[in-house]
Amino acid sequence: MTTEERDAIDKAWDFEYEWRWTAARLEKLYAAQLAGDDSVYTRERAQRLEAVLAAMQGHPAALAA
Repeated sequence: MTTEERDAIDKAWDFEYEWRWTAARLEKLYAAQLAGDDSVYTRERAQRLEAVLAAMQGHPAALAA
């Protein structure tokens, strides 16, 4: 395996980890909202994480909102 191949695999694993971590945090915020947490902080935090996931899907303009 070449260095470039190994780097590509590492990059893919890093992306997967970041995606799962962000999605898990977002799920916790959704659960808190479902349980009745209607604070501005929770709502804004969920919106920021939604923007991060959108950027990770190829929509970087979502971070500007």
